[in-house]
Amino acid sequence: MLLLKKKKYAALMVEEKNGELVTTRETKGLDLVRRDWCTLSREAGSTVLDFILSGLPREEVVSHIQEYLRQVAEKVKNNELGIEQYIITKALTKAPQDYPDAKNQPHVLVAKSMIEQGQSVAPGAVIEYVICVDQGKSSIAERAYHPKTVLQAEGMLQIDTQWYLAQQLHPPIWRLCEPIDGMESSQVAECLGLDPAKFLTYNPTSANADRARDELQLTATELKRFSDAEPLLVRCSGCKDALPFRGLIGQGAPGSTLSASAQWLGSKALCCSGCGEKYNATRLCNSLTLAIRKHVTTYYTAALQCDEPSCRDTSRSLSTHVARDDAGMPHFPACTVPGCKGRMCKTYTDRRLHTQLLFLKSLFDVAWSEKKMEVEEKRSGIPAHVEKLPAEDEVLLEKLCGDVVAALDKSAYNTVDFGQLFACVRVG
Repeated sequence: MLLLKKKKYAALMVEEKNGELVTTRETKGLDLVRRDWCTLSREAGSTVLDFILSGLPREEVVSHIQEYLRQVAEKVKNNELGIEQYIITKALTKAPQDYPDAKNQPHVLVAKSMIEQGQSVAPGAVIEYVICVDQGKSSIAERAYHPKTVLQAEGMLQIDTQWYLAQQLHPPIWRLCEPIDGMESSQVAECLGLDPAKFLTYNPTSANADRARDELQLTATELKRFSDAEPLLVRCSGCKDALPFRGLIGQGAPGSTLSASAQWLGSKALCCSGCGEKYNATRLCNSLTLAIRKHVTTYYTAALQCDEPSCRDTSRSLSTHVARDDAGMPHFPACTVPGCKGRMCKTYTDRRLHTQLLFLKSLFDVAWSEKKMEVEEKRSGIPAHVEKLPAEDEVLLEKLCGDVVAALDKSAYNTVDFGQLFACVRVG
């Protein structure tokens, strides 16, 4: 079973029919059962889903999916597919002239064009359209044409294959692949021949928001939160190498995790992992201060990026225009590209900065590290051997930890003041 979220799943059902076990696939709420995705999108999604539910080892599933996506992208680029693969259908809920935002609705503009050609189009009619390349028109809706119009153009109108790869193939396929370990949005984009850099921060489902809330819980696996954090590099006075500061339990070393083999480094954490010479206290303090400044500066100066997968425009400026989605709800800041309904999002988020600062704090937090080793000892049954630190080392670690705490205290993301939040509420 593949459970994406409530009422969105796919599963294999085994039923007994005439004395034999018959396996069928059941899907609910997935993109591949909706008709507002083109035929190619639904067929590709169905094939990918078959790979996921095949029962093969994860490595083989990932390999099959990647190879299949490359084959699909190759066929699209070589124009080996018929126009029927690109047709999108959508029903009219009312007469075309009654739509207040008709210019933003592809099927409504196509319906109006059909009426101008003398065809009868009534509410409830299912409109077919494809998106074509048209340099003179910026909006997607204006580049929508009826399939017959494209065929009658005899090559003058070309299918916008890049739009289909980015907008019709990548989002639904990534939604299916997101729960698979080893699959990234950028990998799916690369297999489809798209620029992977534009999809590094693309989160098409709300599953990421749920995962973000889970990651903020203080659990025994809390160190997984720090897997993407940048290490603290400290240059050694002895060997002159700039190596990652390991932290009291070694979580600062690249690729390290808290496991049964974790060891209490204690005072050894204050020594270079290369030559073993103890770090100069002033140099260590300066390295930490510069690292904090670097991440805070990156947070304030990082560019914004449109969350619309077909746009992905990057900008450092904000638009004062308030855009509205299909439901009429405003969303701000709006994309700076005319006609785009996307929202500009931070490429370096509040949560990312907060997690980075928490990681730096964990490197020097004695109480936090001792608690983690206690939890690990109970889990594994192996004695932690937590040795008491020399007084001078404790003073240094407390000072370094305090520097990070001072930076965290300036962040509104760090704590929620319920006293201030409910100050206006009077208790009767």
